[in-house]
Amino acid sequence: MKKEETILIRQGLVIDGTGEKGEISDIRIEGDSIVEVKPDIPVNGSKIVEAKGKIVRPGTIDIHHHADLNLKNMPLCEPSIHQGMTTLVTNQCGLGIFPSDKSSGAYDEYVQKGFGGAETVYEDLDQFREDMEKTGISSNIIPYIAQGNIRACEIGLEERVATTEEMENMKTRVRTLMGQGAWGLSSGLVYPTGSNTPTDELIEMARVVAEYDGVYTSHVRNEGGEIMKKGWGEFKEICQKSEIRGHYSHISVISGQAKKTTQKLIKEFKKARNEENLQITADASGCGDTGTTSLAMILLRDWVFDDFKRNLSDPKTRKKIINEIYEKLYQMFFADAPWYLRSLRASPALLKKLIFTALSKKVFVREASNHPETRGKMLNVVFAELYPGKNIANALLDFLLEEDGNVLIGIFHKDVWGSVIPLISQDFVCFSTDGIFNPGNTSPGTYQKNVEQFIDLVRDGLTNPKGEQVKTFSPEEAIYKMTGFPAEILKLKDRGLIKPGYKADLVVFDMDELKCNATDSDPKQHPSGIDYVFVNGEPVINQGIHSGATPGRVLLHNPS
Repeated sequence: MKKEETILIRQGLVIDGTGEKGEISDIRIEGDSIVEVKPDIPVNGSKIVEAKGKIVRPGTIDIHHHADLNLKNMPLCEPSIHQGMTTLVTNQCGLGIFPSDKSSGAYDEYVQKGFGGAETVYEDLDQFREDMEKTGISSNIIPYIAQGNIRACEIGLEERVATTEEMENMKTRVRTLMGQGAWGLSSGLVYPTGSNTPTDELIEMARVVAEYDGVYTSHVRNEGGEIMKKGWGEFKEICQKSEIRGHYSHISVISGQAKKTTQKLIKEFKKARNEENLQITADASGCGDTGTTSLAMILLRDWVFDDFKRNLSDPKTRKKIINEIYEKLYQMFFADAPWYLRSLRASPALLKKLIFTALSKKVFVREASNHPETRGKMLNVVFAELYPGKNIANALLDFLLEEDGNVLIGIFHKDVWGSVIPLISQDFVCFSTDGIFNPGNTSPGTYQKNVEQFIDLVRDGLTNPKGEQVKTFSPEEAIYKMTGFPAEILKLKDRGLIKPGYKADLVVFDMDELKCNATDSDPKQHPSGIDYVFVNGEPVINQGIHSGATPGRVLLHNPS
């Protein structure tokens, strides 16, 4: 098919992204837009795509993705486009490839270490957009402003409060980027430099974003033992005081008390929306795959990255680092533990051993380029093989040192029926994948999460604790949560629905043939069952094969 041809998608079950029941219909595409949606549209010379017996839906708008970190190296966006993900919302968790300047060099390097990102960074959104237009990309990109980058440009990796002048400079940077078309501000408050950013700084920057009707989205400071105070509580305070539309990233509760705490979180979220009139939403990535994050970035403080090799080699600083990791893990995962475990704070050596042991038994290696034999293994197994006789804390630092900080991990931590399903079922929660493009080993979810969600939550269902197979959503409900609803959250006016005048970002798939093929040992396998994916009217996936087309655009925010 050529882009200039008129395309007619015939006799598919059109599920339009509104949540309403699907109907058999035709769709005519001219240029980059949908021009007709109705039964029995005359062919009139159009190129025909037969969709009888298949579902036609809007392309997925993945509201939380880290594609930007390697988009320069992977412009065909194969991991996401093969799932029907036509728009990726990037620069998430306060981490991104812009803005960058000479003051942020150490920060840029540590983001590259932590997530295996590309070496190319950009001064601002304009420079990023121009390079992507020149390179050519297969998916649309919606860029946020990465708060960690903003702080690093002004303060570097210093762990301190910003001066009045620095705060004004950061606000000016935010205002410039919003003026260039950014959609909002993202923060990642478990990662440097977000982990050192006071709440007041975030409020000040969010107020600037609110002037442009942008969104504040956050990977909150605590998702575990202190989630209600340091996670949800801080998020709510920022949204209230800055009067901004807020979005809670990959909402989850990582705790031994997950079921109870989840119900508290849902109650407080609903109260804030319905009684206090806060404009807040959330996303969740669903079940199955454990996701991917950086071992170094989630555990180490900013100052460690300033001279990474020396700090991890020096016995004195190693002791300090181990104590800081212990405190961080305690606050994240043990603060709401039963009293008899919390009482062990009086015996720090014993509690430290318990915490590091627990970490090593719940975390497994996804990517470690200098030790590829560790992929898929739990940390306790890795440490026993590589560093026999060493305690877990010191083995952990040795491993990070030998890998120069570039270790990607998965974590077994989610209570599916006590927390994940109750959260993703809420009417304020849309779907996301939290995918990350990585040329090395990666999470299977990067290649199939969106399809996996449809299989687990719609077609097949999941087995609950009673042994019953439960389907959480109808096809129409699930498609709304991955298309129309994200568009509403973003105030994206011409995507996310199938209707005349909207951009032709469309997916044709066979629900019965959907299959996830990626595994932890072989994660770079595309799913089956996705026949066509159109981006801006051009078929990027054509009969299941990537056409090489790059019709994607960097979409800019234009406040009404």
